[in-house]
Amino acid sequence: MRLISLFLVVLSSNAYASFWQECHFEAEMKVLGKNRQQVILKKVLKADGHDKNCDIFIGRKKIKLKNPKDLEDPKSFKVKYRHYNAMGPNGVVSSTTWEILTKKSQESNK
Repeated sequence: MRLISLFLVVLSSNAYASFWQECHFEAEMKVLGKNRQQVILKKVLKADGHDKNCDIFIGRKKIKLKNPKDLEDPKSFKVKYRHYNAMGPNGVVSSTTWEILTKKSQESNK
């Protein structure tokens, strides 16, 4: 009886599933024309989270760069990808971001 009661408590409680992935890459930018660039992900530097298969991103990837002029070296820079997905009380919560890790120093912008 005790086992059945425990089972019913587990079934009646709220369950929230979540998933996250973080990948760090070495990348380069190819200029395709005026105001058009393409980021090429060359190498996985770090993989973390539930799915560590970051190799699927290697190669050409459409990533919008907010200000490519902030890159210190467009031929070699680092990019971080983050994806988070969870079930909240009002439905699915999801976020995907790409962040440039190698930028010009504040000193050289002055």
